[in-house]
Amino acid sequence: RSVFSVFHREQLTQKEKPSSNQMSDEPLQEDEVAKLTDQFLHFAVKEERANIVAAVKEFQTKHSDVFANLKIDENSEHKHEWSDIYTSYVAILEGTAEKFCKQHDLSNDQLLQILNHIKTSMPDMWLPFASLLSRTDYISFARCLAEGTCLCCGGHFSAEGRHEYPDLPGDDEGDSSDT
Repeated sequence: RSVFSVFHREQLTQKEKPSSNQMSDEPLQEDEVAKLTDQFLHFAVKEERANIVAAVKEFQTKHSDVFANLKIDENSEHKHEWSDIYTSYVAILEGTAEKFCKQHDLSNDQLLQILNHIKTSMPDMWLPFASLLSRTDYISFARCLAEGTCLCCGGHFSAEGRHEYPDLPGDDEGDSSDT
């Protein structure tokens, strides 16, 4: 069970019982959530952002022509090839999530606690995650590719485009954009 399938099914409410696919399934304590949230933000925004953006941009450049100008909705017929492309996109994001979970011995449910904390307590920091996670739903993903919407930032997609994300709280580096 991926963190993204749980995200869409549960909308970060943590109503499901913990999964057993990682080391620890116990819910995190409030102080652990705060500490791991800081570590996750550093990991995702500072360490992995450039890799994620580059991988998603490369992916979208490679596959956008397959979906170009299609009318996508729940009632449309969808080719098996499109499903395979979607699965490979989700794998990019899951790989990053799994890397963090392995580094910190976390289950998917514990990562959901962290994401939920960011969503409810740090709305400015949540924006880039919301953008990426909303595109792990197949129809949303397919529409983005069909309409030329960037999977990373939600703007118009161009392989040369810039992606603007907020800085970490207290970050003195200033520039948070990726190319």
